[in-house]
Amino acid sequence: KTMTRVDDRIREDYKVLFFQLDEIELVQLLNKIDEIEMEVDKNSFNMLAIRHRFFSKEIAENIGDIISKRGLKYSVMLDMRIIDYLMGGGIKIHTDGYQIQDDVKSTHTFILYFTDSDEEDGTTNYFTDMSGNDCWVTITPKRGLIIIFSHNIPHSGSPVFTEKRLLRGDLFVSQLI
Repeated sequence: KTMTRVDDRIREDYKVLFFQLDEIELVQLLNKIDEIEMEVDKNSFNMLAIRHRFFSKEIAENIGDIISKRGLKYSVMLDMRIIDYLMGGGIKIHTDGYQIQDDVKSTHTFILYFTDSDEEDGTTNYFTDMSGNDCWVTITPKRGLIIIFSHNIPHSGSPVFTEKRLLRGDLFVSQLI
């Protein structure tokens, strides 16, 4: 089941889609990811975490299939990152940049959580603007949860008190069913 949180006060494209993978889907994906060689990527200035960048057509297609089963038609870019937030790690309010692949520019971000958190630990928070004063939705990380949102939505990752691991990648809308 795909769920949507929308903030109509702002703009129609301010929506966050999310759905839960079943454990079999998640384990199959994790096994494929474990086989990939990754390089440690430099962090952005507003992030306290370790990023591992990789390019994988197989993982992109697998995630595309998982998303498509939920009635959503996005194409997944090959450039993805595993992000490990250690104790105290997080990311300040920001919007996501785009990727270009085969002359197509990404429009959306996906995050797949590999670990659980509680409501006070490592949440992803979405805001109406970059001031961070008006949070309109908070997502608590849950193992197997995928969230999809437009690059232009301001968001942050609260500091973690336990380790948090996720997969982050870029999408573009190929067709909505």
